[in-house]
Amino acid sequence: MSFIRLYKKSLKNILQFIILSRAHSILSVVIKVGHRNDMNILRLLKIADIFTIGNLCCGILSILLAIDGFFDLSALLLFLAVVLDVFDGKIAGLMHQKNLFGKQIDSMSDLVSFGVAPALLFYSLSSPGTLGIIVALLFVVCGMLRLARYNISEEAGFEGVPITVNGVLFPVLFLLFSSFPESLNYWPVIFLIQSFLMISTFIEVTH
Repeated sequence: MSFIRLYKKSLKNILQFIILSRAHSILSVVIKVGHRNDMNILRLLKIADIFTIGNLCCGILSILLAIDGFFDLSALLLFLAVVLDVFDGKIAGLMHQKNLFGKQIDSMSDLVSFGVAPALLFYSLSSPGTLGIIVALLFVVCGMLRLARYNISEEAGFEGVPITVNGVLFPVLFLLFSSFPESLNYWPVIFLIQSFLMISTFIEVTH
């Protein structure tokens, strides 16, 4: 009898262990599914992010139009990207939608619209030599570094000239180029100056 009692007790303990183990596994799956739902793109996207995506689209279209020789439209889209970039920040603030996801996609969009696009516009206009290409690459790299520094900053403001400034500067320079084509020769110098100003630490802007 004692053996049977011991056997039943052992079996009961084993069943309890199995049930608890399965319950723990199911709970882990539920937690993971909940986490995945939090990472759902549709849940992460906010109204302000629509303007950020518009900014990115303007940058990509600016690049494509510059390659195809539609320089006027390319420059215009750079300025339109600035407008959308300003709107996404204002709307995010008004609707309390500022978050890490929005910050990341905003920086990625800015790099395309205000870093790569101006460099491609210059390249398409002038077909520069090796030195000009290096300067354009440096400009894009400095823009990326400036955005990366901003993304890890915990302060309210930021250091260095915002990369968004390029979305106003280069359309203006293009207008100048339309009247004075020789002004294109000075673009590499402006790229160098902007590269330095974007990664500088002596220029601080507070919100």
